[in-house]
Amino acid sequence: MSRFFARAFFKLFPFLRTVIKPVSINEVGGLTKIKVADSEIFSLNKKEDVYGKFYDDFNQDAYTAVIPDLYVYSLSKGIVKNGREEIFTHQKKVIQEITAQNENPQIGQIFPCNPIKRIHGSVAYFNLSSLEDCYGHYWCEYIGLIYLLWKSKIKPDYYIFTQKLPFQKQFIPIICNIFDIPKDKILDFPTGTIIKPDMLIFTSLLNSGKLITCGKKTGFNKIYMTHFIKDVYKMLSDSVPADNEYGERLYISRENWSFRKTANEKEVQELVSKYGFVTIHPENFDV
Repeated sequence: MSRFFARAFFKLFPFLRTVIKPVSINEVGGLTKIKVADSEIFSLNKKEDVYGKFYDDFNQDAYTAVIPDLYVYSLSKGIVKNGREEIFTHQKKVIQEITAQNENPQIGQIFPCNPIKRIHGSVAYFNLSSLEDCYGHYWCEYIGLIYLLWKSKIKPDYYIFTQKLPFQKQFIPIICNIFDIPKDKILDFPTGTIIKPDMLIFTSLLNSGKLITCGKKTGFNKIYMTHFIKDVYKMLSDSVPADNEYGERLYISRENWSFRKTANEKEVQELVSKYGFVTIHPENFDV
């Protein structure tokens, strides 16, 4: 039925709409998995500033954390809502463990009556519910998901990457190059599209986080970073021609923002300027 008719129908008969229920990943039928990274210990040592000075407020952050085993999953008749990280079974149950939140936010929600796209074949899907719209998270957690698939040696029929922002579109050719992905295998759909492939391929998530108080400030901080991320950066650096000419060295400042600022940013600017970095403020530039 059309999206308009479906919404009108369920408005008249709301009791027929599907309330999303959770299912454990260990209880999902038609699911296979390949372990691509073993569990490891991540240690965050006491922090020091750029001059090697320690602060009591920072030292409380020192800890160790367990990085879990990481997998690539293949789910027969799996479902996703494009633009969201959650994974659904063909029965429209959400896999409760695939979320960056303490509890999967889709549990108890109504399954949406959005346009549906059915795909014959296997589709590898990568999404972090817009977290990857942040440049830093894109090159940490998001690129790590693609690396996990590459490590598994699984070759899907198609791929779906986030392509909302210019920089995400810009890096698609680079991703295709280092991970040997044919460009004609990349699909793009509007945000919100319900995607139903014959086989859905997805990975464990890497965007761990917890609420941390450091001195007088409280905010979410990453719990760990996988060791293999350095291998991803090595692949990226190796893809750049040796004779490539670089432009200016830029330090991107947040000092004029109202949040998430560096407390000693002026000192950092003075330090990096000695190495030829010029400070810029993105808010002063047009698109």
